[in-house]
Amino acid sequence: MILEQSVREYFSRPLNFISPSDLKGKKTPKEYYYHKYIYERDPDKEDKKEFRIGNAAHCGILEQHNWKNKVAVYKDAYPEKTWAYAPKKKHYARFEADHLGKTIIRENECQLINDMKRSLAKTMDISLLNPKGAIIEQSFYAKLIFNKNGTVDRIEDLKDFEEVNNTPKDDLVLFICTKPDFVKVKDVACIDIDLKTCISVNPAKFQKDSYSMEYHIQASMGVDIVGACVGTEVDLFIFIAIEKTPPYDCVPFYAENDLIEYGRNVYQRRLWEIWKAHKAGYFEGYSIYSDMENIDEDGQDVRNQKMIPLTLPGYAKDPGYMAF
Repeated sequence: MILEQSVREYFSRPLNFISPSDLKGKKTPKEYYYHKYIYERDPDKEDKKEFRIGNAAHCGILEQHNWKNKVAVYKDAYPEKTWAYAPKKKHYARFEADHLGKTIIRENECQLINDMKRSLAKTMDISLLNPKGAIIEQSFYAKLIFNKNGTVDRIEDLKDFEEVNNTPKDDLVLFICTKPDFVKVKDVACIDIDLKTCISVNPAKFQKDSYSMEYHIQASMGVDIVGACVGTEVDLFIFIAIEKTPPYDCVPFYAENDLIEYGRNVYQRRLWEIWKAHKAGYFEGYSIYSDMENIDEDGQDVRNQKMIPLTLPGYAKDPGYMAF
């Protein structure tokens, strides 16, 4: 299912749906589960500065024809807590109300985005980003079906949200979604493009940063969801990286197959752990003292937890080592 949604609508989706951004950067499914179901998702996330500039940059580069519909430029100074704070705050509030639903940026931020666009046009063939026939900034919804052993059987396009309500808890199903920047299906080929504003596009640094921020999860989960929704495999996933400071260098990177496969293994294992937690109502601890077989047919926790011995680390047992 592909829907045209604002960023706010996407972040306000039902909690059942798991996106790549929910998983990447979370080193364990437990961290994700706590982050999502205890703190819950923040629908106002896009109002933070980095998201405002990111959203506006995406629109200015990928959806220039929609700029006036999606972005508003605030030309006065933002309200700060000075003697003039109160009247400025009221003025800004009126501006927000007049441009409800739009991303609001400052005038100097607008100039930054224009500089990024010029750099991109000089660096790469922008015909790749021709909006004709492209799916831009839309939401893709799918369902992932597991085998009993925890491997993924298949990913299917979601027909409508009623499927979520009608799916029994015990079904080996999780609902997943993504909001790619730019997707184009042409003839038998499908390309998925993600725009990244970053500190440096130096290939060695971007490689390290992308691994640290787990872009491999975003790429692999994204191509799987997009492929299910458009009905054909994604042939190429491209990151277009643009620096946020002058001279706004720009480099396109394509995701190699080993990166996609690695990310796929990681995100599918994490989703299986999350599915087990949904069913059991708690997260497994370390396998030495907890496992799913200790959950009875009614889903009740009948674990007989063991204690874990605490001993000295190996280096402390070395005769040459002495702690003071």
